Amino acid sequence: MTDLNYTQIKSLCKYYSLTPRELVESMAEGDYQLMSLEDAESAAQESIGQMLWAFSPRFLAGYTGIDISIFELLADKREDANEAILSLIESNGSLQEFADEAIVADGLGYFLSSYGGDYFELPGSDLISWRVK
Repeated sequence: MTDLNYTQIKSLCKYYSLTPRELVESMAEGDYQLMSLEDAESAAQESIGQMLWAFSPRFLAGYTGIDISIFELLADKREDANEAILSLIESNGSLQEFADEAIVADGLGYFLSSYGGDYFELPGSDLISWRVK
């Protein structure tokens, strides 16, 4: 686990309603994730890149400027359409720009936490934490 100061541990315990011991055990078991905001944004971008097929055709069309009917056809192919959608995104920008727009629209936590989409910013640091399971 990343080195945390007393205030940060206390903040995490309060946010998750855990004792310090429970917090350490839960993090060791993978119930909670902790990383820098920069690393979390990279993780979210990677997640977005693997699930392009799950975005709404309207959002994809809005970003790329390509007719929505193309994305409606690709939606039927689900995961198999991911590479084609990535190509369309990259021909009209970049995956990073697309991911940035998706994060603005849905929030960073949505792409990190399947549990609830929330995350907690630790005071006095660039660290964030979220519940995984």
